[in-house]
Amino acid sequence: MSGSAGRNELTRLGAAELGRRIRIGDTSPLEVVDAHIARIEKVEPYINALIATTFDAARSTARRMTGVGVPADPPPLHGVPITVKDALAVAGVRFTAGSDRLRGHVAERDAEAVRRMKAAGAIVLGKSSCPDMSGSLETVNPSSAERAIRGASTGRRAAAPAARGRSSPPAARRWAWARTSPAASGFRPRSAGSSG
Repeated sequence: MSGSAGRNELTRLGAAELGRRIRIGDTSPLEVVDAHIARIEKVEPYINALIATTFDAARSTARRMTGVGVPADPPPLHGVPITVKDALAVAGVRFTAGSDRLRGHVAERDAEAVRRMKAAGAIVLGKSSCPDMSGSLETVNPSSAERAIRGASTGRRAAAPAARGRSSPPAARRWAWARTSPAASGFRPRSAGSSG
């Protein structure tokens, strides 16, 4: 699969279909990773969904996987690119949990969920944004710049449709602490006498 049409198609497929196409040799991990990186580089300036990228490491891993070919019994996510929410640690990558206080923090090791995704063959492309300590954040909806995405997984929820070609630039991330209700953010106000 080559050319921009092939790259665009790859960014519109889900993980299961990407994995299937890699396993049957219809595409390679390097083609898939390159397609996703190209799409991220095109839309990320407008949606601001990622706090860090790991493109060099991702390409290196994809190149190695492509070079050795598909194993006889490949792991389920062999060569499939992912982003990881900033609430989880990725070794050697900035890890802030959305907090300005942790701006310079770099994770020493992978969170267990990340370790398992990598063991399943996934290739990390970067870290998606999340609000301070996974509170609530508002990100412009890439499908409609007039609408917002709210919640703790706004980076992921903005990046997914944008990867599939549904972005409406220019879009900018807006903090919405004052406009987000406790119910929308997942926090419930405590009533007098409640224990939790």
